[in-house]
Amino acid sequence: MKRYIFLTALTVVCLMGCRSPKAIYNAVGISDDANSITLRCNGYGVSDADALADAGRYAVEQLLFRGVPNSNQRNPLIGTDEATARTQYKAYISDLFDKRRYLSFLTLSAPVDVGTERGKHWTVADITVNLRAVRTDLEQAGVIRKFGL
Repeated sequence: MKRYIFLTALTVVCLMGCRSPKAIYNAVGISDDANSITLRCNGYGVSDADALADAGRYAVEQLLFRGVPNSNQRNPLIGTDEATARTQYKAYISDLFDKRRYLSFLTLSAPVDVGTERGKHWTVADITVNLRAVRTDLEQAGVIRKFGL
């Protein structure tokens, strides 16, 4: 009986150790001006290129839904209620992220550190986002109003 309990416990411990690591995202503002902002972001993917694109996606999501503390973009562009915004502007957000249109707003994607862990690639990258282009696109799509109107 003791042997059965020991083997069961050993199996559970082994299975818990085999699970894939949870992705931890982070975005820190590095520099900003009136037209652009540079963030240092984490990204994950099946290749280095996918991980770099994922870091860019997270940078744009950070700007749209959360904002960047201690920068000129403290407030999110769309709003803090991400779930409501994703349902209200489902077509726009789907077009932006699923079709990878957000890549057109990135002016620089420079990997700082790259690696592989358990077959999954990760990167830490400096991502520069063209704020003026993002705002203009959001205004044209009717997601946000023009400033002052």
